[in-house]
Amino acid sequence: TTLCAWLCMRSLGESTEMPDYRTVDIHGLFPVYAEELTLIEEQGYEELVNRFESRDVPLYIDPNRPNMAAPQV
Repeated sequence: TTLCAWLCMRSLGESTEMPDYRTVDIHGLFPVYAEELTLIEEQGYEELVNRFESRDVPLYIDPNRPNMAAPQV
């Protein structure tokens, strides 16, 4: 695929309290295209996340998902 990098994000509200009182935060990994990586560098990861949410991109890995940095048709 042309997915070329990973975006690691902390899942909102996802953490676990350990018996020794440490908190473990849960993170998700999302493969991204080179253009999306550029978008993150220029506008911040929040912009990419907003595009994921507005276009209902699933949380599972789909090697054929649309590029969120491309103009919406």
